[in-house]
Amino acid sequence: MKFENEHGIAVELRIAGYEFPEINRPLFDDWLMIEGDIIHPKGNWRFRDPALTVGEATSLGNWLEGLPTVGKRSSWGAMEPVLHFKLKRSAGKPILQIGFGCESAPPWLPKGKWIYLDFALAKVDMPDILHSWRGYLQIFPSRAVKYLTYIEAEDKDLTPEDFDENGLSKSFIAWWEANRSRPNPAEPGTAPTQASGTASASP
Repeated sequence: MKFENEHGIAVELRIAGYEFPEINRPLFDDWLMIEGDIIHPKGNWRFRDPALTVGEATSLGNWLEGLPTVGKRSSWGAMEPVLHFKLKRSAGKPILQIGFGCESAPPWLPKGKWIYLDFALAKVDMPDILHSWRGYLQIFPSRAVKYLTYIEAEDKDLTPEDFDENGLSKSFIAWWEANRSRPNPAEPGTAPTQASGTASASP
């Protein structure tokens, strides 16, 4: 997705791939590597960080699609404090603000501070932005294992001996190894092992 304003400021965000291309981390299979290129008068910068999950990236697209009618939810943020989106009004016109902090902040920004860049919503090509963003999500869909079947089947009191050195249940690991290559129940026909790696080009 790409945003530009009349001051020569531009932001391009893309999904570069899964944080862990191979499906071998039960709790982290849905984390995405987000890349950003920002053009700014004070100095251009770029970042690459596992800033969003598949669910959060999907939620961001839905939030953007709902602009400017967002009701009480005038901002959008994720679990990791890396990207933040806000809608404000200036002279009665909707303005989209994109915030960068922590790993996505420019090197010239004081540590711990955030910078917000403004884009007039009327000049944002939202259909193109949504098409591009959702194109990435088709390449990198959810791979998360659904735990409900395991949790319902697991009916015993666990002891310290039941966990491995990473604090995960050994019986869960065995269950996950046996089920990880099966299609996601929430997405019939989708094999989690088919989508991995990084994107070579924008959709």
